[in-house]
Amino acid sequence: MTMPDRSASPAAGKAPPPSDSEIAVLEALAVEGTAIAARLASGLQVFHTRLLLVDPGRRFILIKASDDTAANARLLAGPRANLLAELGEWRIEFNAETPQTASHAGIRAVRFAFPASIAINRRRQQERAPVPRQSHLRCVGQAVGGARFEASVTDLSPGGIGLLHEASIPLEPGTVLAGCRLERPRKDPVVVDLEVRYTEPATLPDGKPGMRVGYRFRNPPPSIHSLMREFVGGDL
Repeated sequence: MTMPDRSASPAAGKAPPPSDSEIAVLEALAVEGTAIAARLASGLQVFHTRLLLVDPGRRFILIKASDDTAANARLLAGPRANLLAELGEWRIEFNAETPQTASHAGIRAVRFAFPASIAINRRRQQERAPVPRQSHLRCVGQAVGGARFEASVTDLSPGGIGLLHEASIPLEPGTVLAGCRLERPRKDPVVVDLEVRYTEPATLPDGKPGMRVGYRFRNPPPSIHSLMREFVGGDL
């Protein structure tokens, strides 16, 4: 399967609509029967499935329903689902809205509206340095819609960062958060633009549900390398 190379950066704050080549990847996943993880909007995984059909008219997609009636009910009760496939070095992630019961060629299915965006990324190519909690490194920024957030930093690399968010922050793969500040005590902040690569459920230090979000730096400033040296040492 050939993956698309989207070299252009998406507009700040908005995930770009699927390109023809990205839609072709979804169609190939359906033909090949690739395993897909279906997760609720909260990040909770409900079951593994596969794509049954990608509508040529780009109106809907169909996934195979679970044999677990309760799992299907949880998926159908939500406004949308997050669907994730990992294929070799590639990670394909997309959100689909308005789940409904359906069938396809005699197979029980769940129908969704066609995804508004598709994120296709290489899996991590650079090892990330863990960031100890006692470092007090945090990220302060604005999510889509202007909501301010503060998130703790879990790991860091020259190309990206991992943040631990409250579960209430809405983040779609491909979304760009401009002007985020990486802050720590007694040091100048590092200002970066972040692009969401993936999200997964996590537990906050106080035991509440949260999200771990992997980001890519867009045009990272040189000060990122100085920040990295604080945690891994040596030249980058």
